[in-house]
Amino acid sequence: MKSRFMLELTTPEVEGYLKRGGDLALLPVGSVEMHGPHLPLGTDTIIGRAMCLRLAQAADGLVLPDLAYTWAGATDGFAGTVSLDPGILQRTVADIAARLFDMGFHRILIGSFHAPNPRVLYTTARTLFEAGMPVLLVDFGEPLSPRAETIFPGDKEASLLAAACQILGISGYTEKDLSYEDTAPPGSPHHERLAKLGTIGWFFQDARQHACPHRDVSIPKGLEYIRLQVESLAAGLGDLGAYVAEAKGLANKGFRMTGKGCR
Repeated sequence: MKSRFMLELTTPEVEGYLKRGGDLALLPVGSVEMHGPHLPLGTDTIIGRAMCLRLAQAADGLVLPDLAYTWAGATDGFAGTVSLDPGILQRTVADIAARLFDMGFHRILIGSFHAPNPRVLYTTARTLFEAGMPVLLVDFGEPLSPRAETIFPGDKEASLLAAACQILGISGYTEKDLSYEDTAPPGSPHHERLAKLGTIGWFFQDARQHACPHRDVSIPKGLEYIRLQVESLAAGLGDLGAYVAEAKGLANKGFRMTGKGCR
């Protein structure tokens, strides 16, 4: 196969992939938002795309075009941030998944590195299952193995962005470019206390409050983290295929389970 990116394939090539038994689609879901004074607006999207590519290579899948426009959250208001209504994102992901299942992609992984996305898409993943379409929603930022947990004692975003750029052949973001120290101003003490009690909104007042430059940027660590995450996910995709098959015969299919996509 000349590419793992669906946008770079022809219709006959995608048909050939499905006919030979391929059924794995990977959807990177990122963001278009401020990432401190040093990282690109597409940081989350670039990291998600690179991780999906590595997983597609390891597990014989195809990577869909990035879904970059999502709900930004606390970075809204900064130049370059484009925030989408959460409901639009939920409907878009659900519609994409439904069409993929009808096409023959019965293993679908939605992979995100943008922290709000798993919360926004939690009910989407659950309601897709109720409609007969089991999808796996993954937060790439959450370590999936004990070894992955130990790689970064602190922030990992700059290291992963530099590693992802290396994987994808994007220039301009090296360890040297990103490794410098800065200090983020404190946030609201009122918000800090309220956040311990429950959920309340906030907006960053300084770019460094979202992503603050630091000196511990390592491409080797970023690549190792990606490798370990892909290793865990590739091993779990067998369960996803088995669960899709199992869902066809579940006795209790839920009130709205139609079987669509599991036929």
